[in-house]
Amino acid sequence: MHLTVNISIQQKNFIAIDLHSDNAVICVRRNALNKAGELVGKNIWCGRVSIRDGLDNFIKVLVPHCQDFDHVAVVESTYNWYCLADAFEERGWLHRVADPSTVSQADLKSSDDRTEAQYLAERLRVGSLKHYLPLSYSSRALRDLCRYRMAMVQDCASLKIKLINLYRNPLSKNVRVADLLERCQPHMQPNYRFNSDILEEFKDPNIRLRVALKSLALPCSRK
Repeated sequence: MHLTVNISIQQKNFIAIDLHSDNAVICVRRNALNKAGELVGKNIWCGRVSIRDGLDNFIKVLVPHCQDFDHVAVVESTYNWYCLADAFEERGWLHRVADPSTVSQADLKSSDDRTEAQYLAERLRVGSLKHYLPLSYSSRALRDLCRYRMAMVQDCASLKIKLINLYRNPLSKNVRVADLLERCQPHMQPNYRFNSDILEEFKDPNIRLRVALKSLALPCSRK
């Protein structure tokens, strides 16, 4: 008498995206049983999709694998993954960002894009992929705005120091930035051309140019 055992397999799509500037290679893997009864992974779909003119084709490929189906997708952290994260968030799909070192540690640089995508999908399937949940669209926009403001504050501080030094070193004058702005702003014209009369105390024309450029940039950096 032979006993038949029914083994249920988790039906879940593990999706990896190898993202490039104008295309993306997508690999969809799922759990399966081989002839020996061992749990393995198999490709459900693997191919290259153009994103040169937008994400319409990209979304069209993923709809059968994400819409109304248990899934998780991962993309390697590259410069242009934001648009993918936004598309996934808009549709309520699960999206993760892989650790940038994942592929480099696997020494797959000489392999093709499909191999890299399949590698990421398999690592995701077996639960050995380092990844993180990306921020939401609104949170990421706020974070980037804070980063931009911090960069502007740093630029403004650097300009203040350089401008003060231009007065202190050639002229041996100790000045305050507020005083410099008060002097410079009346000479600012709507087209951002600087009246050179304020620079007469500097003898060298090169120093005059540097002071003019920094004086122009400093009020702008405070906006």
